Amino acid sequence: MEQFIQQPNTVSSISRIIVCPTNTRLGAVFQAHKFLTDRPDLAERIRNLSSARAVLQEATRLQRLRRHDWFEVNIDIMDSVLEAKFAQHEDLRRTLLETGSRELIEDSPVRGI
Repeated sequence: MEQFIQQPNTVSSISRIIVCPTNTRLGAVFQAHKFLTDRPDLAERIRNLSSARAVLQEATRLQRLRRHDWFEVNIDIMDSVLEAKFAQHEDLRRTLLETGSRELIEDSPVRGI
């Protein structure tokens, strides 16, 4: 599945709507949610970084400042991010549905993205 399609996405957050310019930015939105409730300034900085690698590095560097309940909410947040991605892009949704029951394996140049 082509992961780097240049289309806008909107992800509803607990406290606001986050718009990211492309599918590649959805990883940034997920990482930004680690800080959104307590440090929205950091969330915005992470959301605007230029690469997936930079996003992951910054979120890792700032992990001591992430929200205290991250491991309780991160799966729900990822579900919301993915739901937004596939709800807003019919071509991606169709490609995903065409995989049927086959196993999906992550193929990312950046570990954890």
